[in-house]
Amino acid sequence: SKGVKFAPGANLTTDQTKTQPEFWLTYDDPSFLNERFVIALIDPDAPTPDDPEFAQVRHFIGGDYVISSTQPSGTARLTNLSNALAEYVSPGPQSGSAHRYTFLVYTQPPDFSSVAPTLVNSSTSLDAIVNFNISTFVSAAGLQEPIAGTLFYEGPQNST
Repeated sequence: SKGVKFAPGANLTTDQTKTQPEFWLTYDDPSFLNERFVIALIDPDAPTPDDPEFAQVRHFIGGDYVISSTQPSGTARLTNLSNALAEYVSPGPQSGSAHRYTFLVYTQPPDFSSVAPTLVNSSTSLDAIVNFNISTFVSAAGLQEPIAGTLFYEGPQNST
């Protein structure tokens, strides 16, 4: 299927988000060419934006992403060198208004690959992905503030 490019805040459909996305990063710091990155996708609005009792929902966490370019700045695809910590779970909001789905990108500390797996239940079951706390994970994994992020909205499928 053809990839979907979106501007921050775009409304997407479940068809557009059913497969794991490719990740691209716009950067202007040449040192990023020597960095590894962690990417997280979080839904803070489950089951509804007005009643987020199951938030945050963890839809993806992956580490060991690198910039697939040799240019000192620009926009390049991020490719990963290892399996995801938590495989992609496609969005599927069940009710209420559209949910926010937030991508966050962090620089990866040297010990991340040994520390992070102990912090995440890698199961994709509903019980494993709800009530995830990205702030707790970030702190425990030794991550700093995100260096990039974006979001999209997705609502329940129309019945027509």
